[in-house]
Amino acid sequence: MNSPETPDRIDKLLREQEAHVPDNGFTQRVISALPRRRAMFPRVILLAVAISGAVIAAYWMPWRSLPPIDYTQSFAQNSKVLSAWLPFVAVGGVLIATLLAALRRRE
Repeated sequence: MNSPETPDRIDKLLREQEAHVPDNGFTQRVISALPRRRAMFPRVILLAVAISGAVIAAYWMPWRSLPPIDYTQSFAQNSKVLSAWLPFVAVGGVLIATLLAALRRRE
């Protein structure tokens, strides 16, 4: 592999040839032929499913049988704390990722 100090011959040729290539309106035709933005409806469905999933997960999780979080025992070899709380962290991460995907704006 070449070091950053010695430029590659191909890289040098590509950097020297920064000339504009006329496309006779091709780019504009492609942009105008693209489909319109998607409706808000799929986002609303995704958001509703994420909220429903959060409610169901909160209802079905065994909150009373969880051990208290003890940071001194969390990463021990036979830790029951970490194995008990790991599903909660996983479900929470999935729900947060779903909410972010639903609320993200695509331009």
